[in-house]
Amino acid sequence: MLTGMLKTTPQTLNAIRTVDAALVKAMRSELAARIDRLVDGEGAFATLIPRLFLGKVSQALHPVHTVYEPALCVIAQGTKRVLLGDEV
Repeated sequence: MLTGMLKTTPQTLNAIRTVDAALVKAMRSELAARIDRLVDGEGAFATLIPRLFLGKVSQALHPVHTVYEPALCVIAQGTKRVLLGDEV
């Protein structure tokens, strides 16, 4: 990060955050486009890498009650809402 080379002021930090946010947005858009090219339709799709799945859902669905194995999930586009008891 550039903060070590620049004078750290609130304006500098805001500029760096703006650039970082733009880069993250661009990378997420590219990831979403790549996933879209790799999957055929909606749902979860296995890859050649064991336990790596790509998923695509285009519209909000009704709540699904399920238990998942521990996992790392990356949301490339849109949002996901998880409920645990009364916690969102």
